[in-house]
This record gives sequence, C-alpha cells and structure tokens, in this order.
Amino acid sequence: VDVAVFCLALMGSNCADFLREAHRVLRLDGRLLIAEVRSRFEGEGAGGVEAFLGQLKRLGFEPVAQARSNKMFFMLQLRKASARPPPRGVRVAAKACVYKRR
Repeated sequence: VDVAVFCLALMGSNCADFLREAHRVLRLDGRLLIAEVRSRFEGEGAGGVEAFLGQLKRLGFEPVAQARSNKMFFMLQLRKASARPPPRGVRVAAKACVYKRR
C-alpha cells in the first residue's frame, strides 16, 4: 500500500492499534496522511500536537509536512521510516472529541 489516510478516524481508544496496522500494510517510505481535530490534542492533559508527533515517531513514522494554520483541524503527512514493527507499548494520547452545539 502506498498511502494510508486517517481523516477524523482516530476516535477510538485504541488508535495506536490503527496506526500500527497502517505501519504494517504500508510499504517502506509509504505515506500516512492524518487530518484531525486540534482540540483532541491540545489543552490540559493532551500534550499537544508535538507530543502526538513524538508518539508517531515511536511508531515508525517520520513527519514530511504539516498544516496547522486552520484553527479547528491540523493535517500531517508522514512516511514509514522503518520496516521494523513498532513497539507494542506505545500509547497514543488524545482527548475525547467534544462537539459544540452552534
């Protein structure tokens, strides 16, 4: 597989498993595209987008490009940097997605 896309798809409590599966099916140097809600990774107890990037690096991905100019979403493009399976102990921390009534 050349590209895996997660667009608002990392909502489960086991999103590290989703990312490990993307790593498993992607070819070496394959791309992982992620578009997520900023509020899930920012603020109290979340660690921020930088912490999320650190977790992705531990899962075997390297950042290629980032788009953080949108106030509600961020987008990441990463590449599979290693053929070695990612470690099982890596946890991906994200807050629950809270929808605001407008």
